[in-house]
Amino acid sequence: MSVDHDTTIRSEICLNGLWDFRSLVDDNWTQIYVPGNYTGTRQYWGGEHWDGFDYPRHWEGHPAIYRRTFTLPSSMQDMNVHFYCEGCAHHSIVKLNGTQVGEWHDGYTPMSIPLTHALCTGINTLEIHISERKSDLFDDYATHRRGLWQDTSIKAFPKIFVGDDFFINTSVKNRNIICHVPIANLTDQSINLSIQCQITELDGKPVKTITKNNLTLEAGKSETSILYDKWANPHLWSPHDPHLYLIHTKLINEQGKILDCKTTRFGFREVSIDETRLLLNGDELFLRGHGGHDLGDIQHSRQYMYTWLSNLKKIGINFMRLHCSPKYIALYEVADELGILLEAEAALHFKVPQNDAIWEGHLQRLIKAQRNHPSIIVWSVSNELRWRGGGEKPEMIAYAKQFDPTRPVFASDFSLESQHGVICIHHYDPETVFEDWQKYGANKPMIWDELGSVWQHDRPLDNGTSGHEVQAQDYATGLWHDGNDQILKDIRRHHDGKVINGKRQRISGFVPWDLAYNFFRWQPLNNNQIMNLSHQDNDTTGVKLKHIRPCASTINIWDQTLPEFEPNPGYYLFEKYMHPVRFFDEEQARLFFSSTQWTTHAQIFYDDTRPADELTCFVQTLDGEVLSSNTQPLNLVPGQIMGNVRCTFSFPHVESPMPVQLVREFRYKNQPGYRDQIPA
Repeated sequence: MSVDHDTTIRSEICLNGLWDFRSLVDDNWTQIYVPGNYTGTRQYWGGEHWDGFDYPRHWEGHPAIYRRTFTLPSSMQDMNVHFYCEGCAHHSIVKLNGTQVGEWHDGYTPMSIPLTHALCTGINTLEIHISERKSDLFDDYATHRRGLWQDTSIKAFPKIFVGDDFFINTSVKNRNIICHVPIANLTDQSINLSIQCQITELDGKPVKTITKNNLTLEAGKSETSILYDKWANPHLWSPHDPHLYLIHTKLINEQGKILDCKTTRFGFREVSIDETRLLLNGDELFLRGHGGHDLGDIQHSRQYMYTWLSNLKKIGINFMRLHCSPKYIALYEVADELGILLEAEAALHFKVPQNDAIWEGHLQRLIKAQRNHPSIIVWSVSNELRWRGGGEKPEMIAYAKQFDPTRPVFASDFSLESQHGVICIHHYDPETVFEDWQKYGANKPMIWDELGSVWQHDRPLDNGTSGHEVQAQDYATGLWHDGNDQILKDIRRHHDGKVINGKRQRISGFVPWDLAYNFFRWQPLNNNQIMNLSHQDNDTTGVKLKHIRPCASTINIWDQTLPEFEPNPGYYLFEKYMHPVRFFDEEQARLFFSSTQWTTHAQIFYDDTRPADELTCFVQTLDGEVLSSNTQPLNLVPGQIMGNVRCTFSFPHVESPMPVQLVREFRYKNQPGYRDQIPA
């Protein structure tokens, strides 16, 4: 993520808002909002439920033209000016003042088109011509969408500048930082300069500075410089402490003038592998996640992503598999801020293009655009090529590693087709998990990133009691059965691992398929009526929907009378197994008398990423007032299983019945960690 550039050097104009628009099946121009798809949403598996604009049906599948004007400010004159879009589906030609300035053929990665040579000093007219061609990449439901579906802007930066391929590599093991700094000189004169990487806290407090002096950059040339430094005590980024820094990369001439300054947000952390264990900052990782499809425009705002990911984290989810394609940019930003770990996946679904240059270009653009996000811990180059793609493509894995050697890379598939990555992946079939692991990846970690055959779109979308509520009846009953048989038993059977050759191997990650869609309520917004929306800030980031339909989303950011996020009954069946720490108590909580103690003995599966050196058992009121506590030393490390742990709760004297909560909290060096509440 690049943020808050020095606006005295770089500048940007947001182009979101109303654009002139014409579908090429119409004679007349109209206006529509950007960002957003103008067609294709109704071909998603949610049909019209996810259509937030209701554009004319006869636009579907047809080409179109976007058009708008902008005036180039004086601050951008004599600068390198680009049109920038985070995502434009799928094939487009860009024209400025009637001159073609570029074209783009990847609907999933950021588009950057140089405009400088066609700019005029007054009003400029920008046109984006969208083709009817399907995607060269993901040719399933997402191929039907068309349009400027992510944020748009005009960006201006100097003609001697730091490039977008800037890459930060941090090592916890070696306690160092390496910055790969691409620099370019578009002028007709060579220049002597220095590179300075100034690292600060988000509030601007200086942390450290790395400098490389005495560089000469020839006219019209570009190169990448590497800056290295030791860092003895960085504040590490982790799911429980997602600490972020800013790095301000400056180019400085011999007179001390700053020629360019590019600011990038990052976290100091390291992903590594120790035989069958996946590690973050040297600690073993156990992933519990959501994997699923994109719902289209209704998800494409920062508010939606923050509400969604923060609620997932509250219930113990620490991981998301970004199935089949890159997602809206705010998802990665929010994941960085909240500490949600990500499996980022290319838009290569079931098959790959015959032209290698197409998939090579997509992988390169995807990885370079996203690799500074600390939340991304693994790359998946494809999804289930077994169906139409001829199986796993080792050359794709090797190619991806060229652009990021710091993260594990694999192909997400059934284990037979996932042998060449550094992690063994498993899809579905619970009977063969450990057999496949030994056969296809015995000395690697395993992530089970598609688990349970519960497919929401196998069910009608209007079968609820209101005629709209998507899963109210069906999921309250059907998933009691489906969830139990397909997910609960699978996780319960495998979560503790298996002893192989005298050593316990445990699966690094479980991802129940479409978790956040199958097991959470599709909210009956606006009393089951279409909810019209108004916006005061149409020219800011994110999609501005015209309306939202009832039960279009399990996340609610629109109707204040309903919860943001609410589990369906099926989720409670396996909720415990999605928590990072699981207690299996021999005794069950009950009605207690005052001035007594109650002790339960528990087996603990400690899959938190933080170690623990003590356990405290609280009795507290429903509003959190602590009535008593008992603390005992207890040394646990991530991944440890400990049996017969004694948990004692002391009940104070009361004069009348009082509801209480029984809470267990781990601590490490006096810092609070995971908290567990016993159902009473």
